[in-house]
Amino acid sequence: MVTTRIIAASIAVALAFGISQAQTPEAEDAAPQIEEAREAPELPGPESPTALRVVRAYVCKDIEQSEPAEAGRSFIAEGDGLWRLCCFSEVTAESSPDTIVHAWYWGDRQMAAVRLGIGAARWRTWSTKRILADWQGEWHVDILDRSGVLLQRLDFSVE
Repeated sequence: MVTTRIIAASIAVALAFGISQAQTPEAEDAAPQIEEAREAPELPGPESPTALRVVRAYVCKDIEQSEPAEAGRSFIAEGDGLWRLCCFSEVTAESSPDTIVHAWYWGDRQMAAVRLGIGAARWRTWSTKRILADWQGEWHVDILDRSGVLLQRLDFSVE
């Protein structure tokens, strides 16, 4: 009962801030798994070598069956002017567990940084960001390894 309340509270906090995360191993029949919220480990300095590689990465409107749906580089607001976008990443790792970060930027302003666990040698994961009507313009998501090394940058616009 207490664990259920903690999980529900964690989900409510993530939804309130418009940020969520999910991860799945690379497998055809793998169902999405959402890990229980926990404090992320301290990221080492940028001198750490990376053992991660991005295989695929997209900004998209949704995730369906652990795959990106409606990926693009330009997104138009829904009727109410409020919507959610996802950043999908598939990575390979020499060892696991590991961590990547999705850092969401509106222009030069960082709007969110989401740490995502990597649990296998090939792993699909994603973060979401709620976009307000006033936040139109150029955006990008930096995909970083645990030491802060840029693995890939995804540029997109919101209209």
